[in-house]
Amino acid sequence: ANSLEELWICEGPLKDLSGLEACKQLRRLYLYDCAIENASQIAQLTSLDVLWIQNNRLKNMEVSIIYLVYF
Repeated sequence: ANSLEELWICEGPLKDLSGLEACKQLRRLYLYDCAIENASQIAQLTSLDVLWIQNNRLKNMEVSIIYLVYF
């Protein structure tokens, strides 16, 4: 996971993002149309440039990302 720069997990039953914080080189993350309720791990992805996380079940989005791009 150290060299992973782009990850797509979309339109599925994904609920838990545990372990995602290990992907330190992740630059583009696509998690739309899933069942995610907690996205706190995303705050640890300091290389992240792009995040698509719409249409989930987020209850609290406490994420500090300097550059966030929506397409």
